[in-house]
Amino acid sequence: MLHIVTRLFYRFSCITIAVLLLFLSLHRTIYHRKVLIWCRAETRPFLLLLPSKEYIIMSIQSLTDQFAQALELVDSVATRAYSQNLSRMVNAVNETMQQHPQLPDLIGPNPIQVMEEHRNNLARLMLAQFRFNGARTLVGGLIWMDRTLIESGFSPDYFLVELDVWMQTIDQHLDARSARPIKQVYQLMRDVHPQILVLAQQSESEPPPNNTMR
Repeated sequence: MLHIVTRLFYRFSCITIAVLLLFLSLHRTIYHRKVLIWCRAETRPFLLLLPSKEYIIMSIQSLTDQFAQALELVDSVATRAYSQNLSRMVNAVNETMQQHPQLPDLIGPNPIQVMEEHRNNLARLMLAQFRFNGARTLVGGLIWMDRTLIESGFSPDYFLVELDVWMQTIDQHLDARSARPIKQVYQLMRDVHPQILVLAQQSESEPPPNNTMR
């Protein structure tokens, strides 16, 4: 009897919280309405999402501003060094990732070729944004990539591991002057990865223009 009462009370609490949050989300003054609530009904968890278009717009703008500041530090000298060594760096990252002990868990059911194609796309995207300081395009590209990887069965942690390998590889192949600002961009990508993952789950988040992924 006590077990039944406890379960009913818990469900009632979840419903009450959901109603209160839905009420609050109707107020235009509440901008951060992306709320995740985990409740447990018997043995299966369910996720309540209150998506907010304002949250998405503000998050993308904030990320764009951060990347714009970081990209401004990447001058023509650093960009040229990155471009000249890009093929070698891609190959080095490929070799390191292929030897990663947790690779099967990171890439899921995907063949290694899918991981390498993603890496080529990322390398082209980064080079284009270093050249043109396209912060908004970079944010859109990262959102699109994370969404594609997750939908394909990659682990949410995959991108973090690859970014770490990229930063190590940049140190090994570029001079210190060129490596410093480029690594700052990669580090920012790592720092904001949780935000990118949230945006990647929302259909309102824009994909990158087609020409950035060629």
